[in-house]
Amino acid sequence: MKYSFVIVMALVAFFAACTTKQNSSFSPCREDFIKYCSEVEPGDGRVRDCMSAHQDKLSTSCKEHSTKMNTEHDNTFMPTMIICHAEDEKFCSHIEKYAARRINCLKKVYKETPNQFSAECRESFSKIVNIIPPVYP
Repeated sequence: MKYSFVIVMALVAFFAACTTKQNSSFSPCREDFIKYCSEVEPGDGRVRDCMSAHQDKLSTSCKEHSTKMNTEHDNTFMPTMIICHAEDEKFCSHIEKYAARRINCLKKVYKETPNQFSAECRESFSKIVNIIPPVYP
């Protein structure tokens, strides 16, 4: 569960980062991100670490969003990442584990060359590929 929270906080932080770059209300964590972590340079888990460090100060809506994302992660993303472990290691091992950029790496490879994925991974990944949020390095 701890790993799930870390991944979720990474996704939440990147959602927040996306909103600052696109000027839209994309995440319930946007204001928390701006308040606590907007000066943090994205990459290498720095935004995730910042959001995690301020976990006790996050708004109720951000915490609720994190809980929802955590559940979605456990029920959707994690099973796929387990099924696609070999592909993840083959194509994206150069990226830090549990980083939001890692699943985006896999998404990019999947969209470009899905035939390089096992049938089981292709089937599982096809269910999540359109809900993987983009990240901005």
